[in-house]
Amino acid sequence: MSEVLTKQRQEKSEGIIDLRDRHRIAVVDIENLVGGSCCPRELVALAFDEFDAAANISDADLVFVAASRPLVFDCGCLRPAAMHYLARGVDGAELRLMAEVTVDFIVHRASELVIGSGDGRFVEYALAVREAGVPVRIVARPRSIHHRYWAHGFDITQLAPFPHQAGYEVAIAA
Repeated sequence: MSEVLTKQRQEKSEGIIDLRDRHRIAVVDIENLVGGSCCPRELVALAFDEFDAAANISDADLVFVAASRPLVFDCGCLRPAAMHYLARGVDGAELRLMAEVTVDFIVHRASELVIGSGDGRFVEYALAVREAGVPVRIVARPRSIHHRYWAHGFDITQLAPFPHQAGYEVAIAA
């Protein structure tokens, strides 16, 4: 046992990083996943559940969520272990997440970055993370995936169409 600890300490002092010890980092623009800033808590919960399943999010992963005022409280209640940020204005969630979860932060801590949004505002950010050696995956709804993700060959996981387009509001009300 002491040989293993000695080896780990030596690797850390030599700057060798074992990616198995790192966590997946997810940045989530929840409004992109639910299709807007005003929707019932049930749809936010459904979006989180779909995202977690598609991205294979575990309790060990670091999740960062940005939302506008109408949704930020629900996000905090539904995913209390995540870091939550209030976002304002056009592209507010994207800008806030990129400011809080920097490329340098990701490179030093993540085995993979999962972006819960297909918004084109994240493309340059995703490219910078990937160029730094961290794999990037996009998890989003089909009609919200910016064409540049496809053009740059990102790993893309498509969720089902927006819930309000699939009749979920009827199922929730019933």
